[in-house]
Amino acid sequence: MELTEVLRGAVAPTRLRDLAADVVRILASAPVAYLAIVLLQLKVVWGMWWVKDLASGDTSEYFRAGYSWYEKGANVIAWSPLYTSFYGSLLFLSRDAYVATLAHRLVIVFALAVLVLTLMRRLLAPWAAWLMTAWWVVLPINYDTLYEVHLFVVLPLLGALVLLTRSGPWRRGIALAALLATTLLMRNEFLIATAGLAALCVATEAYSRRRRGRLNVAAYLLPLLAVAALVGLFYARSSVKYPQLTDALRRKHTLNVCQIVAFGYQQRHPEWTASPWTECQELMARLFDRPEPSLGEAIRTNPSAIWEHVLWNARLVPGGVQLLLFNEVSGNASPDYAPVHLGSSTAWRLSVAWLALLALAMLGQFREQPYWWTHWIGPRRWAWAGLVLLAATAGFVMLMQRPPPSYLFPLGLGLMASTGIALQMVARRWGLARWMRRLVPLPVAVLLLTVVPTYASRKRSNSRPLMESYRRILPFVDSIRARGGMVVTSGFPNEVCNYFALGPRCVDYYALRAEVEAGSRWRNVLRHHRVVFVYLSEAALSDPSGEALSTVAGPVSRIASGRTEQGAWTIHRVAPSE
Repeated sequence: MELTEVLRGAVAPTRLRDLAADVVRILASAPVAYLAIVLLQLKVVWGMWWVKDLASGDTSEYFRAGYSWYEKGANVIAWSPLYTSFYGSLLFLSRDAYVATLAHRLVIVFALAVLVLTLMRRLLAPWAAWLMTAWWVVLPINYDTLYEVHLFVVLPLLGALVLLTRSGPWRRGIALAALLATTLLMRNEFLIATAGLAALCVATEAYSRRRRGRLNVAAYLLPLLAVAALVGLFYARSSVKYPQLTDALRRKHTLNVCQIVAFGYQQRHPEWTASPWTECQELMARLFDRPEPSLGEAIRTNPSAIWEHVLWNARLVPGGVQLLLFNEVSGNASPDYAPVHLGSSTAWRLSVAWLALLALAMLGQFREQPYWWTHWIGPRRWAWAGLVLLAATAGFVMLMQRPPPSYLFPLGLGLMASTGIALQMVARRWGLARWMRRLVPLPVAVLLLTVVPTYASRKRSNSRPLMESYRRILPFVDSIRARGGMVVTSGFPNEVCNYFALGPRCVDYYALRAEVEAGSRWRNVLRHHRVVFVYLSEAALSDPSGEALSTVAGPVSRIASGRTEQGAWTIHRVAPSE
């Protein structure tokens, strides 16, 4: 055999091995990982724009504040101005409330997916980072949470954690400023994490000055001055200023205490059937001698009631963590405000497997502790410290408020990052790390893209009553604003007014029906409340009183109507009273 043929036979396998190695490197590269996670996120939210209703409750209130920012550049500094300014800015793209609301949710969701992957890649091996991010992406609570504001608050926290994955006074200073801005302009409970990080920074700089004789004042002072300027801007544009601001902040706190205590009380005492959101004051007056006490006042007045509240929340913590990580709860008490899947055997099995993984990793870690500290934990200790501080904040929230997952997103990040480290420990001990690098992310991404359902396929009902009400009333909103007066709607009266930025001008049809049932005539009720516009949904129009209202002679004239599978709906203009 000639020498050239021997060399050719030896070179061919080498080229194949090199080509295979190149393919593995490409599949594990950052661009492929980010592309795969974005595609996975797109898959799980696909069809949201076809089936998701307009959000009720808090989101509609934030929309009204965002509309004020869009229209006048104004805000209420006591109510998350950082979020409402972002929300309102999307109205420059579309003034349609449904489009703006859905768009701002999707922007937050995709930004979070990218930032979570960035953080995990800084903390973990690329394959473990992608798996943990995929876990975050497919959990419904992380893209279908009730109110978008809870998702938005994670963005600056993630930015701070990404900065802390590498050392340096400027990174620490900017991260501290991000936490402070989140505390002052979003969620006040993050003061715990902010104060903890500030203490660590002070101790580090004091040690650095003792060793090197210099103090990095500018690295902290300039970012904090930028936060002060931002807070000053929002305060200057706020419609509520001192001393009214003090009253607004107190009202925000006392109403929150009233509602959370009442909600937990109702879970423990189902015989109390009033609404914890709108009728909690009567219960608070009975328990604490005032309708809306502060937390300190409640503790001083009736410490046993607050202790009962805290113990109940502690009992709910395991369920809250399960819901945060697995989207189901094995217990029979809900940790969330929204309905959840209780008594889940799947949640129990996943919890046992997760705890077993952590235990297995800890047993192996004791043998290789220097390796993990030197190569993984130590160089990123500031980011891990940040996750611990955010977990401490979550612990306070879980006990004093309750443990719904929407309050615990930073804790979820810490638990997922810890799970990723545990996976690395187990993979290293069992010799699986090389195979994990080859299997993740692209092959696993293809599998997930195949089996994970879309949002539209998961949604059991296509009913969107609030969005439909909004769309039906939208053509007449300018006329309503011009005439002033009250608007009657059947269902979601507050939300309808908020999404049209009409102010407190809406009243529920069912509230007026009670007056009619008490003996008043529709004509007199409409005149008394200065009603100019009436919307009757399918449910209201099928009600005898609703049908009677739609046929009131003289003052009421039909201007729009329609029919769906649920029945007929109508819109009426009310003539000015004589």
